Amino acid sequence: MSRLIGEMELVPDGPTRIRTRANQPINQSFTVRLSYRGQPLAALPIRFNIVKGQGQLVEQAYTDSRGLAASRVYTITTVDPANTIEARLDLEGMTGQKEGELQSMRQYLERIGATPVHFFVSTADLRILIKVDESNLGEKVSDSFFAATIKEQIARETGATFTNNVGEASFIIEAKVSSTFATMQGNIHFCYGTASVSFRDLKTNEELFGSKVDRVKGYALDREVAGRKAIEMAIKKLGPDLMSFVSKEMSP
Repeated sequence: MSRLIGEMELVPDGPTRIRTRANQPINQSFTVRLSYRGQPLAALPIRFNIVKGQGQLVEQAYTDSRGLAASRVYTITTVDPANTIEARLDLEGMTGQKEGELQSMRQYLERIGATPVHFFVSTADLRILIKVDESNLGEKVSDSFFAATIKEQIARETGATFTNNVGEASFIIEAKVSSTFATMQGNIHFCYGTASVSFRDLKTNEELFGSKVDRVKGYALDREVAGRKAIEMAIKKLGPDLMSFVSKEMSP
């Protein structure tokens, strides 16, 4: 059995190094090819494990008629330039022996070159500082609608995390949002909302994105509510352009 397995060759089928964001789904499969004297081997088990870092993945796969077996890595949760995923013959599944009983066989296989395949996943930590000056009809808003909305969208689409410490941040989003009273028609209050945003690289201080919307109308029976609606409408009008930039430029 050792001699037979020793002549099997397990090699990667596709890239072995990828970049992604921590805590983001990985769309790429990790695929290996198993052969014996150059011929593909089907229906044999391959074990996948994260040997450096942490995350979730499909741990076992079987080779198909071409000798291919693939694992899906759902997410890597650690921030590291070399998270490592190992693919090896599942000797326990092939022989029925327990892990402890296979140690000598595993050492033998590694001596003769039947080594496992390693994939390396580099995860970056995209940390963003958000500063928002938001006011409704001249009164400062403590619970910023802008910050809550943008944080939720950016985290979902890019895997970014947020910090209040400028020393920990890679980028900064600065926004100014306000509403002003416009007019009243009957018992309906009309307000205008204004919103501006700047996205900067803190390492270079370069503004990567900037945009502004003005005189976005909101209305309600109550003046304060009308002001809040004007703010929300302005942010919703501004948001898609910001999110389009962040999703395209900041994703791995």
